[in-house]
Amino acid sequence: MMDHPLSSSLYLYYDQVSARLFEKRQQAVMSLKTAADAENYIAETKMKLGKLLSLPERPKPEFRVTGTFRANGTLVDKILFRCAEDRWCSGWFIRREQSERMPGLLFSCGHSANGKYADAYQYAAFGLALKGFAVLTFDPIGQGEMSQFQDAPDPTAQHNLIGRFCTLSGTSPAADFINDARCAIDTLAARPEVLPGPVSVTGNSGGGQMTYYLHGLEDRIGFSASSCHMNTFRTIFRNEQPTDAESSPAGMLAAGCDRPDFGIIGAPKPLLLIEQDNDFVDPRGCAIACRDIRHIYQLLGREENFEFHLGKGNHGFLLNGREAAYAFFTRRVLGKEDAKEPEGMVPVTPEEGNVAPGGKVIDLPGVRSIPQIHLERWKKTSFTEDPEKISAYLKQTLQVRTLTPEVPDYRILRPVNLSQNGSVGRWAWNTDRGSSATAVLYKRNKSLTVLVPSVEKARLVIAENSSAKELAELPADDCNTFFLDMRGIGESQSGAGPTGREYDHIFGPEYFLDNSARLMGDSLAGGRVRDILAALALLRETGCREITLEGRGHAGLMIAYAAAMGPLPGVARIRISGVPESFISERRDLRCTVFLFGMMKLFDLPQLYRMVLHHHPETEIKYQS
Repeated sequence: MMDHPLSSSLYLYYDQVSARLFEKRQQAVMSLKTAADAENYIAETKMKLGKLLSLPERPKPEFRVTGTFRANGTLVDKILFRCAEDRWCSGWFIRREQSERMPGLLFSCGHSANGKYADAYQYAAFGLALKGFAVLTFDPIGQGEMSQFQDAPDPTAQHNLIGRFCTLSGTSPAADFINDARCAIDTLAARPEVLPGPVSVTGNSGGGQMTYYLHGLEDRIGFSASSCHMNTFRTIFRNEQPTDAESSPAGMLAAGCDRPDFGIIGAPKPLLLIEQDNDFVDPRGCAIACRDIRHIYQLLGREENFEFHLGKGNHGFLLNGREAAYAFFTRRVLGKEDAKEPEGMVPVTPEEGNVAPGGKVIDLPGVRSIPQIHLERWKKTSFTEDPEKISAYLKQTLQVRTLTPEVPDYRILRPVNLSQNGSVGRWAWNTDRGSSATAVLYKRNKSLTVLVPSVEKARLVIAENSSAKELAELPADDCNTFFLDMRGIGESQSGAGPTGREYDHIFGPEYFLDNSARLMGDSLAGGRVRDILAALALLRETGCREITLEGRGHAGLMIAYAAAMGPLPGVARIRISGVPESFISERRDLRCTVFLFGMMKLFDLPQLYRMVLHHHPETEIKYQS
C-alpha cells in the first residue's frame, strides 16, 4: 500500500491510469511520420469513435415552420425539425432577406439554461447571418425549449440524468446530441435559401464540443470554428473537473482516443480552435490538443487549414472569439475577411421567439422525452432469466475474475480509543494489485486488538456512506459486527472533484470519479464489489464460518451484484434494504455508481434479485418506500 491519505487513494489510482493512457496515446500520435501514417490513423480512429458512439439512423428530413419574425435586420423562421420518430427539436432559421442563395451555417449552443436565447449566442448567430450566411441555431437536449423534464433542472443535471438511462441501455447520450445536430444539417440543407455543398459549423463550450464532434464525424461539414472546449481528458482529470455525460463516451480513453482526435479525423478540412487565456477549460490542455491536430495537418501537407486564436478573457463566446469566427468564415467561405461584429443587435425574448407554445417541445402532441423513450422500450423488453448470461455479464462488466479472491494483505491503522467502551480496530488494504484504491474494515472491540480478530459468526455491514455513524450506534457488547467502507466510502471518500456539492450529487465528486472510470474502461462499481469479496475472503481466513452480509441503498445493490454472480462462500444470509424494485422509473435519488453499462439490454433488478435468492435462499430484501 502506498503511503497516502485515505481520502486521496481513489483519485491517485485513477490518476495513474489516466497518465498511462495519456502517454500511450501521445506516443501513438507523435510516432506518425508520413501522410500515409496520418491517413491510417484517421481511418482507424474514425472507426473506433464511430463504434463507441454508435450513431442512430437519421429519420427522413422533415421540418415545419411555426412562425416568422424580423429581428436585427434579418428574417427568422421558428422551426421544428424531426430528430426521431417521436422527437422534434426547436430552432431558428436566420437569414438576410435577399433573392440569391447563401452558404449554410449551423450554430450550436453551449450549456446555457435558456439555449438559443443566451445573449452571446444570439449575437453570433445574428452576426453571421448579417455577414451573408443562412444560419440555423437550435436548442440542445435539456436546454431552452428542449427541456426533457417538466421541472426543468439545470442543463448539466438534465444531461447526467439522461446519461443514466443511456448507460443502462448501453448507449452514449453523445449519440442523441450528435443525432440532433445532424438532423439540423439535414434541415439546413433542405432550405431553398441555402447553397448546395459543404455546411459550416460553430459554437462555444458545449457547442464548441458539438462543433468538433461534427468536424470529425460529419462529411457534410466543410468549415468548423470551435470555441472554449477543446482539451485533453488528462488535463481535465488533473484539474478535477467533471464533464457532462454527453462529453464522456464510456471507454473512449481505453480505446486510445481523446478529444483532439475529433479534430484529427476531420483533417484536412479547415478548422479554427478558439480559446481564452483565463478559461477553466485549461489553455494548457488546449495547447496539447493543438499540437496533436497540427501534427496531422502538417503530415497531410495542409497546415494552413488549421488555425488557433487565443483571446484574453474568461470562458465564453466573447467578442474577441466571435470576431475570430467571423474572420475565419468570411475569409474561408465568402472569400473576403469581415471580422467586425455588426453593431446595434438586440437579443430576442422568449415571448417573441418561442417555437413551441409554452416554450417546451415535450408538451407538443406525439413528442416524448428521451427518458420516456428508454422507459417505454424497457417496459416492452423481454428480460433474460438465464443465470449463466446474467452471471457472465456481471463478471465482465464488474471486472470480477473470481468470487474467491486472494486474502488481502492489510495494513493495521491506528485504532480509535473509546475510553471505557473499548476501541475500534481499523484495517485497510488495496484489493487490486498495484492499485492505491483503498477499502477499510472496522470492528468494535472490548480491548485493544491489533490483527483482524477471529469470530466464528460474523455480521459484515457494507456502509452506504460511512461506517462511523453505525459504529457509534453499535451496542458496546456487540463484538461480532464488522463494517466495511468500500473504496471511496467513509474514510477513503475522495476529496477530488467539484466542491460545494454533496459527495453523491448528480455532478459531485463521486460522479467525477465514476465518470472518469468509465472513460478509462474501468468500473468503480466493480472495484467496490471486489472490495466486498476481499473482505469476505479476509473473514474466512480468520476462521469465520458463518457470515451475515448486510447493506442498504447503494451498498445493498453492490451486495446484490456480488451475490448474483454465484454462491459467496461463508455467507449464510443476506439482508439488503432501501433498494429500488426496478430501474424502470425516473427516480433521481440513486447514486451514479449503481448504473451498469448495458444492463437493461439483458435484465432488470427483479431478475437480479431472483439470482441473489437462487444462490442465497436466506436473503431478505426490503425495497425503497
